[in-house]
Amino acid sequence: TYAPNHVSKFLQYAGNDGKSNTQGGYSFDDAGALPNYSRSMFTTFLQSNGLLIGGTIPGLHLTTFSGSSALEYRGRITPATLWIDSFGNNSNSSTNQPKISHTKRGLLTHRNLDVLPDFGITTRDDTRELDATHTVFGEVLPTESSNAFFRRIVDLPTYSNTATVSGATAGTASPTTVSNSRAVEEVASSVYSFQKDFFRSAAKSFGDTRLDNIYVGKILRRVEVTSITVEAL
Repeated sequence: TYAPNHVSKFLQYAGNDGKSNTQGGYSFDDAGALPNYSRSMFTTFLQSNGLLIGGTIPGLHLTTFSGSSALEYRGRITPATLWIDSFGNNSNSSTNQPKISHTKRGLLTHRNLDVLPDFGITTRDDTRELDATHTVFGEVLPTESSNAFFRRIVDLPTYSNTATVSGATAGTASPTTVSNSRAVEEVASSVYSFQKDFFRSAAKSFGDTRLDNIYVGKILRRVEVTSITVEAL
């Protein structure tokens, strides 16, 4: 198995091992008492690199217990262990295969040193900038339904720090018009950013924390997982 520790962690949250899954002293098949991908959401689409972030389980968060990091879900504390695999042909490696690069669409990847189960799915063919910060551990099978999912997800609106106004394009306008349009966009973006920062600061001064849930790339539609199954190939 490639990246066996990552795969094992992913399957635990998928509930694939049922009640026999007792790593860390608990089972994920526990009547919804423990976090599971069947109750997760896709929350973020990063326009900068096309990475779709999913596996976010509402109510699951990082905490501290007895001086160590832990995960808390519905009042229950569970161990917070890293998803770690070492690559290469040596005695300390979990696999003798080289680390896979982010060079195709549909790769499952997890951010290094993150104990939360959030994972990413690449939607572009070349995102090798993720190689230094993420580890590939799987792939979405190219099917008609998965292709349709990718087509729909990349069109969802996301939150951005900047706002732009529509302007003329170079193919239909003179250089002067294009230059003026870009100037207008820059001014509009600056005004928008100033207003945004002002109102965020004002909200925090009044103790309003709702804006803490607003971040760049946040999908402005609810994309929720309602069920999950894992099948062996």
